[in-house]
Amino acid sequence: RLTNDGAPRSACSLVPHSSPTRLAALMDRYTVEQEKELTCKEADDAMKADFDFDVLVDGIFAATKATLVAAFLCFAEATKATLVAGACVVCLLAAPTHAFATVQARTSAADATVQARPSAADRTAAYARSVDLWVGGYTVEGTKLSISPGKAPGATESFSVPQECICSAKATENGIFASGANPGNPFLLVATQSDAGEWTAEQTSVGATPPYKATMRFGATAGGVHTAVGSTLNSRGVSTAFSAEQSVIGCAEGEGASACEAVCGKHALPWDMIRRRCGL
Repeated sequence: RLTNDGAPRSACSLVPHSSPTRLAALMDRYTVEQEKELTCKEADDAMKADFDFDVLVDGIFAATKATLVAAFLCFAEATKATLVAGACVVCLLAAPTHAFATVQARTSAADATVQARPSAADRTAAYARSVDLWVGGYTVEGTKLSISPGKAPGATESFSVPQECICSAKATENGIFASGANPGNPFLLVATQSDAGEWTAEQTSVGATPPYKATMRFGATAGGVHTAVGSTLNSRGVSTAFSAEQSVIGCAEGEGASACEAVCGKHALPWDMIRRRCGL
């Protein structure tokens, strides 16, 4: 119906009655067998009306399409915003719950730990079962290194103690408290057992010159073979560090438990527990 430039064609021509345009309305006054020539004005008006109607329909369709697209986009954005907001709300609601659950779990674990801790009476009884293993004699073989202020450290030196004795021991809820001696000085010793079953003892000299402290590690065996690591500091500022391998505390080590009578007696320490353990 249109020319190449988009304008309606001129209707100044013979138009068959069967033409599917609005010109058909003008053809009603003619018979089927006839083909009449419409006036140019009548034909052009009809064609223009037909063209305007198609343009109107196309415009309505385009406007409807644009409206639907815009509505869909708005709906999509609104849905996205709603989902994001919903997720944020879920996060906010879940965060306190998660935090509460975490705190509750930690509190429960702490309570379980506290509840699992043996009572004072139970700890005392546990130490009492092994207290006899902490009296007797043992030997010492070690290495030491000394350094003086303003000087380079000297050479390492070996040392040994043929007989040290733990003369007596007492079990308490906080560990085993013992007293012992070597030929040079008496000492105190406190042994404890960790929750993992490891035994550790702290040794502190009494009246020694210079005084010393040592940490003994026995592993899982009360009074067994052990190591000792410690240090001394004399009045001139000379520091000495030492490490030693020490035998099990018992009746036959070194010079034997019978030698402990003299070692303990020299420092007025009772050795009755050694005598009972070793049958002396």
